Amino acid sequence: MPKSNRDVIEQEEAIFNYLKQSHISATNTARLRALAASDDPRLAELAAIVIEVAEVKPFKKRRLQVLVRERRDLLDALERTGLIAAHHG
Repeated sequence: MPKSNRDVIEQEEAIFNYLKQSHISATNTARLRALAASDDPRLAELAAIVIEVAEVKPFKKRRLQVLVRERRDLLDALERTGLIAAHHG
């Protein structure tokens, strides 16, 4: 497998792992901003969604409940991209 493909897969896994963490830190958000500027449109979209989640509710506890009440659009984006499964992982 070409190195570029491996890098994309690893970066996508990293994005999914941020949602598994109990807290999306400022350092994580900075890394996500770099990924949001990626040439790969899927990586950029995933990173942008996780950045928005971090801005609304950086801590995992009750994160989905807050998104249901305050940002249903963001919850829909998590479902559409498959990121919602990472939250439960």
